[in-house]
Amino acid sequence: MKRWTGGKTSILLLIVIFIGGGLAACQKTTKFKFPMIKITEPPLRLGAFVRETTPESSAFRVEMTNVSAAPVKYMTGAIVFLTEDGLVISTQPAFYNGSSSIPPGGKAEMRIPITNEKIHSAKLIIKEVLYEAGILLNEPNGTMYGKWVNEKYDAELGAAKNYPPRQK
Repeated sequence: MKRWTGGKTSILLLIVIFIGGGLAACQKTTKFKFPMIKITEPPLRLGAFVRETTPESSAFRVEMTNVSAAPVKYMTGAIVFLTEDGLVISTQPAFYNGSSSIPPGGKAEMRIPITNEKIHSAKLIIKEVLYEAGILLNEPNGTMYGKWVNEKYDAELGAAKNYPPRQK
């Protein structure tokens, strides 16, 4: 007696066609305006802190330059305030969230109010940066984001506070 195995082969063939068609459809829906970008180096370069004093207030101004190939949307970190002798007065969280992204090669400015007149200088340690990694063409809100994380953040923050590095 002859066995017919065409049914199993046909079902398998239909599954392969269905999966292949689904993958092809996915490739059509994920067209990017610019290629996906992965940032491995620090995307922002910080300028010098400049102290500005007016009769009403005092603040530090620092310019950030986007040195990456992707627009930068958001930055978090910490600001360490120091006396003239280099002693730490305080540390506070810092963030940048401009109304628009900083384009590659573009610059943005942060102003940090000075709440203590003993503050002589400041250091900004970047913790993480959110950047536009790619844009889907067929999606109205198709911006895809990537995150650069400073793996040396704790060590850099400790050094800014003049703390010895922790042994692991």
